[in-house]
Amino acid sequence: MNRRPPTAGPLARRAATLGGVFAIAGATLMYEILLTRIFSVTMWYHFAFLAVAAALLGMTAGAVLVQARPLTFSADAAPRRLATSALLFALGVPATFLAHLAIPVAPTLTPAGLLSVLITYVVIALPFLASGVCVCLALTRLAGPVGTIYAADLTGAALGCLATVGALKVADAPAAVFLVAAFGGAAAIAFAAAAGERRALAGALALTAAAFVLTATGSSWLRVTWVKGARERGPTLHERWNSYSRIRIWGDPGVESPPFGWGLSPTYPATRRVGQLMLSIDGVADTVLTRLDGDPGALDHLRYDVTNLAHYLRRDAEVLVVGAGGGRDVLSALAFGQRQVVAIEVNEAILEAINRTFGAYTGHLDRRPSVRFVNDEARSYIARLDRRFDIIQLSFIDTFAATAAGAYVLTEHSLYTVEAWRTFLDHLSPRGLLTVSRWHFHRLPAEIHRLVALGTAALLESGISRPRNHMVLVRTQAGADLRYPTAIGVGTLLIGRAPFSDQDLAETRAVATRLGFEVALDPRSATDPTLAALTSPEGIAGAIARSPLDISPPTDDRPFFFHTVPLGRALRLAATDQGNVSFNVAAVLVLVGGLIVAAGLTAAGLAGVVAVRRQHPEDGGVRACDAIFF
Repeated sequence: MNRRPPTAGPLARRAATLGGVFAIAGATLMYEILLTRIFSVTMWYHFAFLAVAAALLGMTAGAVLVQARPLTFSADAAPRRLATSALLFALGVPATFLAHLAIPVAPTLTPAGLLSVLITYVVIALPFLASGVCVCLALTRLAGPVGTIYAADLTGAALGCLATVGALKVADAPAAVFLVAAFGGAAAIAFAAAAGERRALAGALALTAAAFVLTATGSSWLRVTWVKGARERGPTLHERWNSYSRIRIWGDPGVESPPFGWGLSPTYPATRRVGQLMLSIDGVADTVLTRLDGDPGALDHLRYDVTNLAHYLRRDAEVLVVGAGGGRDVLSALAFGQRQVVAIEVNEAILEAINRTFGAYTGHLDRRPSVRFVNDEARSYIARLDRRFDIIQLSFIDTFAATAAGAYVLTEHSLYTVEAWRTFLDHLSPRGLLTVSRWHFHRLPAEIHRLVALGTAALLESGISRPRNHMVLVRTQAGADLRYPTAIGVGTLLIGRAPFSDQDLAETRAVATRLGFEVALDPRSATDPTLAALTSPEGIAGAIARSPLDISPPTDDRPFFFHTVPLGRALRLAATDQGNVSFNVAAVLVLVGGLIVAAGLTAAGLAGVVAVRRQHPEDGGVRACDAIFF
């Protein structure tokens, strides 16, 4: 029985085929980009680029399969195979993604951890094999000008990239996966119509309709449960995805608990309780939403945190908060009675959560006359301002937002460069303070050393010949990370536009003594000889050279503040241990391991091509230029 509709003419079939190529290319790129965002949550940022590797591996395998099976994928069979492959892609995308969500991926340097990563990437690569078959068939088996097919392929891929951003504005990333399946189904519809395959056409129509329904409803039932190899804590109250983050708010609004503090004083009464919810960014960077029922001054725990030391030294101040997060630094400024607060937050989803969704819980900070929230990138916003501040505060700005750029995404940060800090210093009032807080790993505080080196370089480039007179570092023995109660504390670096006065230094020591903090560095003393050397124009180069980790000041040309591991030390794990931020070390290991795996797969791919050529000598042998290309 003839299953091809007699009414479909050559032009209509050609148009349908081009539409199918357009749709499958768009769906492929859309899924590839979505995976980089999803892997940043379910695994670590430095695994995000492997989504691209899995896509390329799958598509290459599909192309090799087409060339290795010329009878199966002949020119006559190509229209039918296109429809079948597109259907397999549309089915494979949600199936393999759900399998990934069910796998507790633990990206650790153990056999079980490595196996979980390997299984994940093999599974994820399968749909791309189907799309690789589609694209290769279209480019090598179909009649007519190949240029139009290639144009449809490139146009679809480009629009698929743009569609990803739009999809994440209306749906969560897991739900958007079903939208990818719908586009894959649309490709199958087009290919089936061109081939006259009624059964395949009916199946593609049903699959596409189901995928659209799941896209619309997926946000209500499909959730990421395994994050960084562990189940997420607490009940989810709110979840929102966008193109560069996934925020999740969890906790119990009706329960009070010990107050969160980055570097809370050991003298703070352990019996105090406050209402608070946790806001997690990509399952790894946390901030807190604090319940405010009235006067911010009642939140006295904010006066016991080392990150807020600057507020003791500058009263009635105009404060600029870089990274508003859950609003904790804004509350701190209000608790100290500061005159005005400007809080910059690049993530609109966070601002919407704290000021609208949970506005009643946080006390609608945005409605206070003395508070202004700004949705912008902090550095560019500050550079445009014609205004000076008494305090500019950066407390643990390190969300490591990932994109498809790869492993080094997690270490690149434009706020921690010499040029950025010069911008901050230029926007301080004559007695203004820049305050920056980071983890202090007591055995080898690489982040703090690099912070001090960065401050010294910025001050020197600003024309200040004696940087140490402008710097104070105060640290705590313990920090917020309960996994490291004695090994990791918090360090707060204060940098003044003017030298610290005797009154400033006396007040700093009085506050530190009263709250149980330690003054690690000031113009008069230093508890660590490395700190003293890093603040000296004559000693900074030697201190950097002697450090086992890279603590040189980052610049805009090399903005890798969090990348402190030289390549030669990547495998010396004990020497590069940095406690709760040791996953930065893993990023380098992933790069090295990824290079080895990529080289192996390249060799395997080349071997496959050689095998295919040997089976079909009429196509010619493998030349040196072919090997160089691979």
